[in-house]
Amino acid sequence: MSDRKEKDIEGIIYERELIRQLGLLDAVMIGIGASIGAGIFAVLGLAYGTAGPAVILSFVFCGIASFLTGYSYSKMSKLFPESGASYTYIARAFKKPIVGVVAGATLWFAYLVSCSTYAVGFSNYLGYFVNSNQRAIIDFISTVYGLDRSFVSQIIGNSFQLIDKKIIVLALVAVFGLLNFASVSETGRTQAIIVLSKVAILIFFIVAGLTFMLSPRIEIVDPTKGIDYSKIFLGIFTPTTFQNAILPIMAVVTFIFIAYEGFDLIPTTGEEIRNPKRNVGRAIYITIIVVNIIYLFTVIVMIGLIPWYQAGASEAPLAEAIKQTWVGQWGEILVGLGGILSTASAFNATLFGTSRLAYVMSRDGVFPRQFIKLSRRSHVPYFSLIVASVISLVLALFGDLGLVAGLASSSFIIIFFLVNVSNYRLRSKSKSFWVIPFLGASMTFFALIFMSNVTLLSLVLWIGGFSVIYFVVSKFRGKQRPPGSKAGLPRTPQTGLEHP
Repeated sequence: MSDRKEKDIEGIIYERELIRQLGLLDAVMIGIGASIGAGIFAVLGLAYGTAGPAVILSFVFCGIASFLTGYSYSKMSKLFPESGASYTYIARAFKKPIVGVVAGATLWFAYLVSCSTYAVGFSNYLGYFVNSNQRAIIDFISTVYGLDRSFVSQIIGNSFQLIDKKIIVLALVAVFGLLNFASVSETGRTQAIIVLSKVAILIFFIVAGLTFMLSPRIEIVDPTKGIDYSKIFLGIFTPTTFQNAILPIMAVVTFIFIAYEGFDLIPTTGEEIRNPKRNVGRAIYITIIVVNIIYLFTVIVMIGLIPWYQAGASEAPLAEAIKQTWVGQWGEILVGLGGILSTASAFNATLFGTSRLAYVMSRDGVFPRQFIKLSRRSHVPYFSLIVASVISLVLALFGDLGLVAGLASSSFIIIFFLVNVSNYRLRSKSKSFWVIPFLGASMTFFALIFMSNVTLLSLVLWIGGFSVIYFVVSKFRGKQRPPGSKAGLPRTPQTGLEHP
């Protein structure tokens, strides 16, 4: 076997053309970078606005589900180190072509919608940051360069009016698309810098918020809503917008789950990680632990700083919250910058994983062969990267934050359910304790019950349309082959289908 050919637990040989140049730290940065993004910086406001203080129970539910599912990913990644990750695990466990196609289509769709969610969150935070700090920017330029303030105000004001959110989204996609095309190692270094910066900012948010909350102060009573914020945490079991307390908690789960999907990207880069059987599992657990700790403290501070209706109406809820503390506007600026960095790095990491998934699905015959093309210099699947960038751009330009977050989260809940079931089916090979994947599958299935009708319809249309197109194209190409040529065609290891 050549150096480029490797073998998984079932003895199936796959050809690895990607280069192993990512270490444990790089893998952790990809996982944390994809997790801490729009899910906590932007979608948290929608979640808090829906469930009130009970939003913390939604995050606890997601955290437990992520731990259970992370166990399945860690075990399955040792069996199948290919970059297909979730798609590979599900296809190998069920060994039915339709399951592999549906799983791949759902996962690819989830990644694309996640990219669009991060792009929308990025534009919201950048727009908020620029608009809320316009006066400070004008004062800074006027002082440093000795210019007339009215002149600078006019120039800056006109410039900001030209900066449309759609232009911001386009710029984000273009910059990180080019970065991913340039080099895997360069992408990893950039990701590490951004992730460490945004984690530091979130820690600052937590420390500043807790310090303010625990200090003696006059508690706020809102007479219009009848809410006494000195007793705000007593409202955890009385959500705001539903009669049944379970409904808002689980409804929030269906659109914040995107905040926990980052560890799924780690095994997706399995063919580019050094010593994957050791580093992938470690990176998954480190990511889940760090993310859950940061999320729980962030949610506690958010609940303690601003009311649910203010957070729900804000494009940048964390920046709004920190402004209430002793750090004031400087804290708002810093957290706003954190929101920009977080959504950008989440987009970068998810775009990276999306292109690798399409590459593997092309290698296995689910996608056309064009998706397997690699650039000569950096060995990056450039065609897959271009397609992912374009589709995510279109979704971001025409998508609402709540809608795209709900679509992405529900898609990942489906994938996590199937991965847990896959690990349960292969538990003898993965050496898994059967209770853990069983509980993981049960929790994710329970969350699916609360999926919105719009989300359900969108997923059915996407998966159904993708499956129909795939099988029609497969049959058409089969008929175009010369007689007798079919027998010599390779079958793909994941689906068992002939390469179309």
